[in-house]
Amino acid sequence: MKRVLLWLDTRRLATAILFVAIFAMAVRAPADTDTWWHLKAGQVTLESGHILQSDLFSHTRYGAHWVNHSWLSQVILYL
Repeated sequence: MKRVLLWLDTRRLATAILFVAIFAMAVRAPADTDTWWHLKAGQVTLESGHILQSDLFSHTRYGAHWVNHSWLSQVILYL
């Protein structure tokens, strides 16, 4: 029992918890799979100097009005 307690000190326990947390985040599917789309939207926003208000990237809804609620994160992601 004493041998187990020697192995399970605070530093090693914190390291083990950190690795388990990193592993859990790594195997989880991403919540937003449009990374490249967001990068391009950030690029267009910076180059044009205004927030996108119409859909430029869809084949079926090209030019349709669109509320870009994540424009700031797209610009930051592009930078």
